[in-house]
Amino acid sequence: MLRSSTGPLAACLLLVGVGCGASLGMPDEARVCEGFSCSAGTCVSNAGQPMCRCGPWERAAGVDCKVARYTVADDHGGSPDQATRLVLDAPFQDARINAEAQGIEDFDLFVFEEAQAGHSYVFLCEGLSLPFCDVRLLTPEGRQVDALLWHGRRDLWRFTPDRSGVWFIEVTGAGSVGTYRFTLRDLGPDPAVQP
Repeated sequence: MLRSSTGPLAACLLLVGVGCGASLGMPDEARVCEGFSCSAGTCVSNAGQPMCRCGPWERAAGVDCKVARYTVADDHGGSPDQATRLVLDAPFQDARINAEAQGIEDFDLFVFEEAQAGHSYVFLCEGLSLPFCDVRLLTPEGRQVDALLWHGRRDLWRFTPDRSGVWFIEVTGAGSVGTYRFTLRDLGPDPAVQP
């Protein structure tokens, strides 16, 4: 007598079908992340809830990747793929460190892609309603470099890169929120580091 094998086959097909998120009605990441921002990193769906995932750059930079709901839309991202490109000697631009209901600190990341080794650059960051700009210089890998020198006034930072290429500048409010303006200036070759 032959027995039917449809029972085990049906069970296997059911398991394969359940393995697909769409068959369970799980929302996609775009819908889950809509209306949310990440302090840094990438928003992903975690069982239908928004979650921010840090990549290697964010881990090296020591930043928190948290879901944030800023009171005003974030104007500058906190990860390399969302960084605002700096143009040398451009007019001042306005920016804002946002408030967030859960106290997650907003920080603005800027990318400078044209740095020349041995040139000196000045990053000007003037608080408007923001009491103080807290500024860090970061490598393309996200490591902080202590070559960013504060000069005289609270709004002027100078650096001379040891290699040409991409550098990042991060601005936070050191716990405060408000508006500021910024620009990057090229001072030319630094005689102290020229052969």
